[in-house]
Order: sequence, then C-alpha cells, then structure tokens
Amino acid sequence: MPDISSIVENYFAPKPEPKITTLTKDMLFEMIENAMSEQEDSDTDPFALDPVLSGEEVASILLGRISQTSSLPKDAKYKQGRQTITLDNFGSLNDRDKILNDLMKAGVISATEPYRAGLSRKGLTNYYFPTKSGKKKFITLILKQGAGTVAAQGLEFEEVVAHAINVFLANNAIEDKYIAKAAGKFGKGSDIEVEDPATNEKLFSFETKTSKGSRVDFGQFRLEYNEEWLQATGKGNQIIVDIFNSIKDTLNQQVRPVDGKTFPPGPSLSAEEAAQFWDAYKPGWDKSYSADVMRLEIDKNLIQDYYAQKGDEYIILGNDIYSLEPGTELIQLSDALDKVVALVRVKYHGPKYSYTVALRGVFKKGADTGFKKPLEIIFDI
Repeated sequence: MPDISSIVENYFAPKPEPKITTLTKDMLFEMIENAMSEQEDSDTDPFALDPVLSGEEVASILLGRISQTSSLPKDAKYKQGRQTITLDNFGSLNDRDKILNDLMKAGVISATEPYRAGLSRKGLTNYYFPTKSGKKKFITLILKQGAGTVAAQGLEFEEVVAHAINVFLANNAIEDKYIAKAAGKFGKGSDIEVEDPATNEKLFSFETKTSKGSRVDFGQFRLEYNEEWLQATGKGNQIIVDIFNSIKDTLNQQVRPVDGKTFPPGPSLSAEEAAQFWDAYKPGWDKSYSADVMRLEIDKNLIQDYYAQKGDEYIILGNDIYSLEPGTELIQLSDALDKVVALVRVKYHGPKYSYTVALRGVFKKGADTGFKKPLEIIFDI
C-alpha cells in the first residue's frame, strides 16, 4: 500500500492535456447518421425526438437529413426556432422546393405548403416531440433564401414563375406549343411572356408580384407641391392621371402647411427638406421622416385597368392568378379586391426622400385561386 506522501505527490502531479478534436460538418453529420441508425435499429420511433433537445440540435438533425437526400448549400445555417425550425441561405425558391420534395420522397416530410407559383419553402416533418399526454408535436421546417436586394428577389421571382409554368407545360405534354420566358427588366415591359416556341410569337403575358399582402404596391407615382399638390410622374399614363384626379381635392384640403409655413416643392427631397415637410404639416414631429401621410380609397377597377393598359392578360400574386380581362373563367383582379387605397407617403430612397403615392389592395376572404387550376384554364387543359 503506498504511503500518504506518495498519494499526495501523485494527486498534485501535472496531468496530460486532454486531446481536443475539431468537430467538422462532415463529422457532425456522421454522428447524426450513427445516432439515427441506432434509433432505427432499436424498437423506438426514429422520428421521436428527446424533449430536451434544443432548436440548434433539432436543426442539426434536419441538416443531416438534407445532406443525405438532396443538395445541402455550403453556407446553410440554422436561423431560429424549435417547434418551427428556420434554416437560412438555401437560395432560390426552385432550389428550396426541390429540397422539400426530396425530403418528402425520403419520408422525412409529410406535407408541403405552396408559397409562390405553386412552389414551396415550408414543410411539415415527421419528426416530433412526444408530450406527456401521448400526443405528438410535429416539427415544421422553413427554408429561407438568404440575403438579397428587393430588386434581385423580384427578378428571381419572374424566373421562378417562368420555370413553374414551363414545368406545368411539360407535365401536360404541351411544351411544343408554348414556352414561358422571364421578360421583365425592373418594371419595363411584361414580367412573363408566353410565346410560340416555333415562331417566337408572343401569345399573352403576365404581370407578377411576389405576394398579395397589404404592403405590395400595385404601381406608384410621385407628387410635387406648388401651393397645391400636383402630379409629378406618370403623366403619360391616363390611368395614373385618373387616380390622381380622384384624390387631389381631398389631398389639397387635408394635407396643407400650418402656421404660415410651407412645404418644399419636391418631388425629390433632401433629409432637411423632408424634415421641413413634417414640421410644416405636423409641428413637433419626432418620428421617422419616411412615413405615411394619409390613405385615400380609390376605385378598385382602376388597378385592373392600370395593368390591362400595359398589355398584360393575367396577373400572378404569390400563389394566385387572376384575369385582367372580363369574359374568362378566371376571377378578375377587380372582383378579388375588397378595396384599393392610394397611400400618400414620404418615401426614403437613400439618401433622398420623395413625395410618393403607392397603390395598395386589400383582398376579399376566399379570393385565393391557387396556381395549378388557373393554368389549366388558361392553357385549356
């Protein structure tokens, strides 16, 4: 038996440093795969998750599944959530829809939810947290695009829509009669044109918007001020002229400078001029210079006329398609709208501001059309 002095000496002797291993993504996925294999080999449900798992740990399992079944972006990352897991940097909607479909084929996802143009970015997984009462709280997966400018995302949506239409045409064996092309360039011309592939003749076209939410602009124009409000842009468009004429009297009556002050002329404003406007309109204004001035309801038929005048026959709003012409089986845009407002605001453009009127719509409940059925009507399937 060692003596007391030997025990003390050994206790305080320097210990070797533990070996530190860097956990790479491949190693992480291998660990996940082994853990899942162990689950599958056991009698437990492989989709049942330990209730103590964090959001990051659940996300790691889903990232591992994606790497097994589809193409995992190199900069894919966990963003947020535990019951609803959001993963970021997954690229275009086409790419995200494909990943979700691959996961569905692999039995990881049970259902997807159409987001835009009939494509999905969200799915209900078969993974779940068991509750004490014996119920299952299933995990939802959302794939985000990642960073990008609004203009770039808008252009991408045109490409997404064209791709979705061409897939529909191929699935119905009529791709030799029609081809869809993303033709719009930042607001110039039609967003989507459908042509005869043999002659390149344009047959009809679509306007596109990424959604039909309350913040989507159905066109806009600028104002200027010279003792009264005047239309500054869009003067060559009779529909825009009609919209301005329908709001100008109310605007001139209700938006006036006070206390002998004056509004800067615009339509472009410096930060100092934006501050001057708010001081003259609402003295003591201490909020953002980029803000709403007033909302005025306008004839909702004017919005449909605005797009029809551009030469488009249909409009795609997120996952819904409406007609811009009467006499079709499709719901007309004007019939789907509950109301349309002209939102007068001071808008920030960085570093300038402007007097801007944005046209925004509120849709009726039950006005959803879906994406596939309208295409069947349009292409007479």
